[in-house]
Amino acid sequence: EACRTPTPDLQRLLTLFDGLGFRTFAEQAAELYGNGTTAPLVESVAADAGTTTHVVTTEAELDAFAAQLAQQSAFALDTETTSLLAVDADVVGYAFSWQSGEGWYVPVRGNDAGAPGEDGKQLAYLDPELVAAKLKPALEDPATLKVGQNLKYDMNVLQRAGVTLAGPLFDTMVAAALLHPERRTNNMDDLARDMLGLKTTPITELIGKGKNQRSMLDVPLPEVATYAAEDADITWRLY
Repeated sequence: EACRTPTPDLQRLLTLFDGLGFRTFAEQAAELYGNGTTAPLVESVAADAGTTTHVVTTEAELDAFAAQLAQQSAFALDTETTSLLAVDADVVGYAFSWQSGEGWYVPVRGNDAGAPGEDGKQLAYLDPELVAAKLKPALEDPATLKVGQNLKYDMNVLQRAGVTLAGPLFDTMVAAALLHPERRTNNMDDLARDMLGLKTTPITELIGKGKNQRSMLDVPLPEVATYAAEDADITWRLY
């Protein structure tokens, strides 16, 4: 009996593992002491990002947005696409942010045209070539700082769309790796949680994973817009 390992206080143990970054240990402890279920990691300090999403759905709104984007000296960008492989990916939509808590989404492809947005406004997809042409001046401006998470991917995707990303570049994933080389992963969800104390929406919530994974084209526009705007906003906050 003296050698028997006592059952630990699961919440205290998860808090300890969480603080030390022992994610695998936390998952194993949850399985062992959580009544057979895998409990999530402690998220008491993680708050929702609370990003306000703006969706650009008409040519007039696109013109106004492009003009506003061109006035920024720096902005974060993200592309939602049809594939994880940049060489095969077509743009589903463009996301931008230059102000904490705000994100803009410009949709160009999807399978649910005409869906209502959160504010009841009718959502629609814009012509991909028109959008690329309108955004091209700002994206190719050599004086504007562009911020992104894994920018290499977006650069290749934009190249396929006829846009050559130019100007100073800041990659939050590379920066995190340089600042904290001991980290196991530098994906956006982990960086948001560990560095900003924010809880983000994982991509698997939208498209699933494994054999049941679907294309971003099949995700309703309002969901893609919210997800993409949050990504751009979080990237800007990390920067």
